[in-house]
Amino acid sequence: MGLDSVELVIEVENYFGISIPDPEAEKADTVQAMVDTVARHLNIIESRSELHDDIYKRINLALLKLELSDVEVSLTELISKYLSLDKKEVWGDFKNYLQLDVPVPEMTSRNGNKLIDKIKNVYKWTLLYDWLLITIDQFIAAICANNYEELIDRKNIKSTFEIYVAVIAITVDKIGVDYYDITPEKSFTLDLGVD
Repeated sequence: MGLDSVELVIEVENYFGISIPDPEAEKADTVQAMVDTVARHLNIIESRSELHDDIYKRINLALLKLELSDVEVSLTELISKYLSLDKKEVWGDFKNYLQLDVPVPEMTSRNGNKLIDKIKNVYKWTLLYDWLLITIDQFIAAICANNYEELIDRKNIKSTFEIYVAVIAITVDKIGVDYYDITPEKSFTLDLGVD
């Protein structure tokens, strides 16, 4: 395990108040494997989450109030159908209705005039995901991860979803990837760049 991997495991251990033996930590090479490892240590088997259900309801309500949808959206639908990246004012209104900080996907423009776009293009920076393929379910996880300190009681973890959300947030904080980059099947080293 590289230094970044060790630091990530330490952060996960500290957050959840557990100790993961080195051989077990080495096997937690994907996001889902890390979630499963933490769940075993905390004796959590419940995957259904009140937090997930609450945010899902809030998203549906916000979409209805903003007249971006007139029916309840399904978890497998694509959020880009309702929230376009080129309508920044809608994102602000959506955040206000949701009453949470919603991570806006990072986008670069190949011909952008912004300095950050030029830097990203020079270094061939690309997203690890396609915003147009992000589902409502993934969107919920990203929102929860971006607000995890407010939404999750780390002393009273109730579901594997809460573990997943915290692992996403810790990973974003430690390695600087985008919230939408992280999905259960992603390898920390091969996909997310952890050494």
